[in-house]
Amino acid sequence: MNYINPKIMVEICCIPLIIAVLALAFPILLQTTSRIDDKYRSTRLIRAFYREKVYIIFIASLICSLSSIIIWFANFPRLVNWGKGVNYLIENSSFILILGNSVFLVIILFQFVRLIKIYFDPLRLSEHLENKYDQEEE
Repeated sequence: MNYINPKIMVEICCIPLIIAVLALAFPILLQTTSRIDDKYRSTRLIRAFYREKVYIIFIASLICSLSSIIIWFANFPRLVNWGKGVNYLIENSSFILILGNSVFLVIILFQFVRLIKIYFDPLRLSEHLENKYDQEEE
């Protein structure tokens, strides 16, 4: 019976993907901050960018993904015996965690790039900020 080997999938797909997103994210983040400062000459916009929900979720997702890699390599043994189905979930919990984090990281990366594009376009930025502050007033 053919099945996906979790160890191979994590080592070939998930870990390189997380590392690539991390290697891509920080230079883009620094460039974005610098460009917002150069373009608008406003530290308030930089602070607003850092308070964006997508930005916060993206950074948290990066941290969770790196933590899941650490958990994967730690390879903690199963301490309890709760039956065949539960044992299978416990034994593969690090695989499930790293796979879920990888998928979520890719999804939030696209949202993060969308947010960066909004901040680079003055018209879209003004509309975004108006909508954001209108929603806060309601």
